[in-house]
Amino acid sequence: MEHWEGEAGLVADLQTRLQNGGCALVVRNTVANAQRTYETLRTVFGEDVRLVHSRFTQQDRQDNDEWLVRTFGKPGKSRRPKRAIVVGTQVVEQSLDIDFDVLYSDLAPIDLVFQRMGRVHRHQRDARPHLVSHPRCILMGIPTKGSSKPQVDRGSTYVYDEDVLLRTAAYVLDKEGKGEVWRIPEDIGTAVAAVYEETGVTPDLWSDTLERTKKKKEDKALSKTEGAAMGLLASPANSATASLIGWLGGDNPDGDPDEMGIVGVRDGDSGVEVLLVEQRGENIGAIPTDRHPESREIDLQELPSGALRERLMRSLVSIPSTRLRVKGRGLEEVIDEFVHELEKKTRDLGVNWEKDFMLRGQVILPLQGGEYRTGFGKTISYRREVGLQIFDTDSDV
Repeated sequence: MEHWEGEAGLVADLQTRLQNGGCALVVRNTVANAQRTYETLRTVFGEDVRLVHSRFTQQDRQDNDEWLVRTFGKPGKSRRPKRAIVVGTQVVEQSLDIDFDVLYSDLAPIDLVFQRMGRVHRHQRDARPHLVSHPRCILMGIPTKGSSKPQVDRGSTYVYDEDVLLRTAAYVLDKEGKGEVWRIPEDIGTAVAAVYEETGVTPDLWSDTLERTKKKKEDKALSKTEGAAMGLLASPANSATASLIGWLGGDNPDGDPDEMGIVGVRDGDSGVEVLLVEQRGENIGAIPTDRHPESREIDLQELPSGALRERLMRSLVSIPSTRLRVKGRGLEEVIDEFVHELEKKTRDLGVNWEKDFMLRGQVILPLQGGEYRTGFGKTISYRREVGLQIFDTDSDV
């Protein structure tokens, strides 16, 4: 295990390490950082780089998973390229049997660090390139031991508790300071106890920050418990007619939707689910996929066939609510406006799916040239190689 304070050396290290070939995995804690890293590496390594994360449509996520296993799976069952770099998020920690030569990972909770390490030299292979013939893991974003105000990546703290990240970093620094070799699975129990049971050694200068971040976590847990009690949803009287619009958009007859639904949307950044379609003039088409590279025109006033219905449902993607924030406005207000905007757009396009048990209540988000511009200054973009992105309409992104 090696550690870096940041990520500045990533490109140069990959160039050196993969000069004779090899397969690298780069794991970022947030989709935004993964997308940014992908764009950077793509300019250097070209088509050897591929991106996987959770903000792809259901179909593209499935295709990505199948590609990962097909390309980096067990020897004899995969077609391993000479050189490849996969940039991903937590999706690579899941139950995929994939094997890389070298790992670069953001600082994460210690148990997840071990999971990510388990993707390196997972299988016995006859001939790995010389410079990656031994397992190598680099943990990025480790604060310096001598800092009185240790900091971790802000985006990572939206995903994981800051005190857990700091205690993981402290464990890594302590183990490195002792010159100890990482052993899997022997070290897992001790490491997890050091972080979660707080039995590990932490730098003296970090004590104030650790105390502050621990209290912050406890306060957050209390707030979440209270919020869950306030935001409990009653079971729908008729679940067959339940929809996103009814939940968030104001059609709930049992109470104020702004009080009942938004709490759930904000908690965990679950977002707003939409069906992506292509709009060309007055025509609407299903978006292309690896399996269906051509767009297919849809008559929105007719019930789709079984195959088309499934294709539409597999175009489902979640718009993360926190990415819709508008300066000077409450998030609940913006989400409510967004849902009503999509509801109206779906109606105006003549969608008539009320008799379809799968599509009933779904809202569509029509992309023009791969983009959709909201009425409140946000542009939502979807590209098959990058996935979903959201940015200010007047920005240069």
